[in-house]
Amino acid sequence: MVRRAVVLALLGLVAAPAAASAHARLEATSPERGATIARQPAKVVFRFDEPVEASFGAVRAFDFRGARVDDGRLVRPGGDQRVAGTALRSGLADGTYTATYRVISADGHPVSGGFTFNIGHAGAAPSKDVAALVAAGDTGTVTEVGFGATKALGYLAIALVLGAWASSRSCGGRRWPRASGRTRRAPSVRGR
Repeated sequence: MVRRAVVLALLGLVAAPAAASAHARLEATSPERGATIARQPAKVVFRFDEPVEASFGAVRAFDFRGARVDDGRLVRPGGDQRVAGTALRSGLADGTYTATYRVISADGHPVSGGFTFNIGHAGAAPSKDVAALVAAGDTGTVTEVGFGATKALGYLAIALVLGAWASSRSCGGRRWPRASGRTRRAPSVRGR
């Protein structure tokens, strides 16, 4: 029975990478990644291939110094749960901007990333890359709880597999007789 549990747990771990690759994928952005646009857009938007959970602060925009230039509110154009964005503050200067996201996909996996775009013309290179900007910010309680729960479930799965493996090793491979219709006693230990 323990060996069966270990085998099932190991099969679950083997299948986990396949499930992990099924998390939300970014399909499109507005403005387009790396684009140079003549006028400031009203908002930046990320479109995913499946619904995502996002909260306030999950989508942000920064200038080249790393200062936020979004209004802090999450927007869902058309009410589409596959789309998450934020409005930009008005009056942004020409230059390079970075937009980031940190959301939870429908299967519970956290996903994050971002892109740069230019208004008017390319400006100074951003002082922080996308990974640093994503890691530095507060993405809201719902998103942070989702990230924490996903991490905790991963650790719990590892602990269960290791516990089942250790338990199977400590049993020394002894097998108990199978029960038929009759009641059987467990084998006795001699020498008592």
